[in-house]
Amino acid sequence: IQINMNLPAYSNLQFAGNSIKVNEFGEGNRGIIVFNSGSGFFAFDGACPNQPLSSCSTLEIEGPSATCPCDNAVHSLFNGQSPGLQYSLKQYRAELNGNTVIVSN
Repeated sequence: IQINMNLPAYSNLQFAGNSIKVNEFGEGNRGIIVFNSGSGFFAFDGACPNQPLSSCSTLEIEGPSATCPCDNAVHSLFNGQSPGLQYSLKQYRAELNGNTVIVSN
């Protein structure tokens, strides 16, 4: 997917520490989370990695963290990990091209 940060829906990604969730065309299992770390962009699947797909397995994002409502596990968007859990977030490739973030696998 291509995310144009000039568009109002994605303009928050221009600032370090901000994240968005994209789920316009059925990306990922539960959308894709894109995060600006300040030194680059990271993209992760929006599904809780340690839970089966269910009504509560969609990650909720707040700044540099994503929380799974099923078990309240908090994952860092800097590396996708959550201490003590078996699986980290499924990561996609994210690269910046001008003012567009390109996410692919």
